[in-house]
This record gives sequence, structure tokens and C-alpha cells, in this order.
Amino acid sequence: MAHNYYRTPWRSSNYNSAYSSTYSSSYRPPYMLSNSHGSGFSSYSSVPSSLPSNRLSSNNYSSSTIPRSMGHSLSRSDWNSHSNSPSKQPDSYYLERLYGILGNSTPLGVSHYASPLTDYMSIGSYRDAEDIRYLKRHEFTHVLNCAAYQPSLKSPYPPDSGIVGYLQFFAEDTEYYDMMQHFMKAKGFIDAARRYGGKVLVHCAMGVNRSATMCVAYLMLDQQLDLLEAVRRVKSRRGVILTNKSFQKQLIRFAREKDLLKS
Repeated sequence: MAHNYYRTPWRSSNYNSAYSSTYSSSYRPPYMLSNSHGSGFSSYSSVPSSLPSNRLSSNNYSSSTIPRSMGHSLSRSDWNSHSNSPSKQPDSYYLERLYGILGNSTPLGVSHYASPLTDYMSIGSYRDAEDIRYLKRHEFTHVLNCAAYQPSLKSPYPPDSGIVGYLQFFAEDTEYYDMMQHFMKAKGFIDAARRYGGKVLVHCAMGVNRSATMCVAYLMLDQQLDLLEAVRRVKSRRGVILTNKSFQKQLIRFAREKDLLKS
């Protein structure tokens, strides 16, 4: 039986060829920096020769003080707590951790089914958003379109679709696009759907990058999850997410601002 698809203002007629070429190359892991855990303090080998001899004593030096690059000292316990602080770890450290979670994978096809993240929010693709029977069967009431290609101030869904709330914004799945500029608007929409007692489908093209960025950020803020835990949760439900390294970096900065980084 043919599916009852409803064409939303998501994609243009040349979607298939454009999207296939976008994802034809393999996902590249972040560069592994040799000092990804660096704290910014001098190493043992960089002790200035001008320090007093008692400061260079093996007993005093190894057990009590570690020199700063400016010649000042810091207790070992303070140094350890400072260097291990999640907020002090460089972005490269979290990119490496994210790569360990996400794996070296590339989306090979479009899943027709949305992936539930909570009882009020699922992540999916344009196919889910265009299948009215699917939306009604799973009792979706709101749709958040993270990849609209043309402006629209009204919902594309007919009254009998069951969709009572619709929000869209244009976003590019590219290296230089600021995805997080849309987050507060997306968060407000999801919050409103929850107050209504509804269920939101958050979608983009494949449910991989743009929609996943919004879902990870929302779970972090709403449930106070650290970045890595939020990514694990969405990854476990969706499979392939966040192949756009730039969006990973934006989520790291967002988590740092919200104090939601964890080593």
C-alpha cells in the first residue's frame, strides 16, 4: 500500500542528487593532538635554571610545588584539581571523546522511522515529516523543521493531520554554519509543545546533523545532562548522528557556557 506522503516546504526538487554528493565522502576524525590533555602549566623539563637550588631539590620539587610558566609555584593538589577541571580541558579533548562515542561512520541510507528520545520528543527525517499517516499513528502534535528551504509563516499540514504546531527555520549542514543561533527558538517551541501535552518530531534531511544538534542541546539543558551523556543517549536511539564536526564544536562551546562538560 502506498504511503500517504505530504510534501512540506522542506526540500527542493534536486534534493536527492545534492544530498547524496554532500555525504559521499567519509567522515574524518578530529586530529589527535599529542597534548590534548594539556593544562597550560609548565612541564617538569621546563623548570627555569634560575630558580633557587632548594626549589630544584628533587624532594621539594616533586612533592610540593609545580612551577607555572611565569616562575610561580602551585601546590600539587591544586595543580591536579585545576588541570582535571572539565571547564579547563581544550576543545580537542572533547572532540576526541566525541569521536570515541560517535565512531567513524557515514549515513548510508534514510531511515523511514523517527527515533524516540523521550515521551515528548523524537528525531527523524523529512520522510517522517511528510508521512501524515505515520504522524497520526504515532500521535505527533508538533513538528520542528530544522531544514526548511523556503520561508513560510503557516503550517503546511492540513487540519485533519493532527499537527497543531509547526516551526521551521533554514539551516545549512555545512562547516561554517552557526547552528546554535536557532536553539532558543527551538527550545521555546519544544517547551510549548510539552505544556500542551503534545509530542514533537524534530527533523532535518536525514535526522543526522541539524536536528541532532538541537536535540542534544535540548536534552543537555532540560535534563542537565553533560555533553557526552546527551550525545550517548541520542546516539543510542538514532544510530548515526553529528557527522558534522563543526556542529560538534558548537555543542562543546554551548556545554562549556552552561557548565555541562564532564571529563
